[in-house]
Amino acid sequence: MERRNDNIFPTEAMARYFEWCGASRHEAIAYASGQDAGSYDIERDRPDWMPMNEACGLRYTSWELHEHLAEFTRELPGGFDAWGWGSTDPYAVFGSDGDGFASQAGPAEASDTLVLGLTGGRGAGKSFLCEILEEMEFTRVHPFNPGKAMLRGYYVSRGATEEQAMAMTDGALKDLPAPEGVLPVDIETGRPHTSRFLMERLGQFMARRLGLDSTIGRELAHWSHLGAERVLVDSVVYEDAYIRTYPNAVIMRLDLAEGLSNSGIQAETSDRHVARIVPDVILVNYKDGRENLEADFLALMAERGFDLSRETAIFPEI
Repeated sequence: MERRNDNIFPTEAMARYFEWCGASRHEAIAYASGQDAGSYDIERDRPDWMPMNEACGLRYTSWELHEHLAEFTRELPGGFDAWGWGSTDPYAVFGSDGDGFASQAGPAEASDTLVLGLTGGRGAGKSFLCEILEEMEFTRVHPFNPGKAMLRGYYVSRGATEEQAMAMTDGALKDLPAPEGVLPVDIETGRPHTSRFLMERLGQFMARRLGLDSTIGRELAHWSHLGAERVLVDSVVYEDAYIRTYPNAVIMRLDLAEGLSNSGIQAETSDRHVARIVPDVILVNYKDGRENLEADFLALMAERGFDLSRETAIFPEI
């Protein structure tokens, strides 16, 4: 198959996204590159681990996703020439076949899973609350984890080490200028763009153009397949309506108590979208200690019919 470079997103980036969705490594590389793909057809195949295209009611093909993501890079400052192919791609390496799974689990197949969607502005204390809930056996997930997997592959394809790529999506390098050569230079600052700049824009693009099944849908399917009983969706921005399709779902907003300040924290584009979410419950963070915040959380969930104070949680009848 002839490669059309202006419509191809970096192979390693696509492959890691496909692996997160449930493909084996060999399958992911085949669909991501189109090279030596054998029986795989990136323009026609719609594997059951692919996200759903809500516009037509079918799963995406690999080629459709490539075209959408190439379009995304063309909309960034500098366009495809600046954000397209990396220095170490185009041909990622086939690895072992691995243990891919068909991630078809959705609301109907995960009706017993408690899905708690946590939202709130930056600086409200969501990370602190998440640490508490993880100790209560919640599996902490992020709506953009599939996109983060894609971006780690993207960063590696552009010369980052694996350690740098992880730190750029989940660590100390998120808000710092990217390592030299990994991301284009911001003409306003004269320094490379930050990973947060790209994550914010890709998150919006995937939610709006590809649909929520490409982000939170693949993430919930991933963890439902692994048997998670309590799932905490960290930092809900666009995904509240999708989360509410799960029978045992609660959208919770965490607010700072009146008079407490989160000054010094710069608002992000996503904060505007958080403001339009109508939560099921509001938890107020008085910053008066871990035990009090946990107690307030348990009381709010009990009011909704979820008794989480026992080893075996009691859920309301549907």
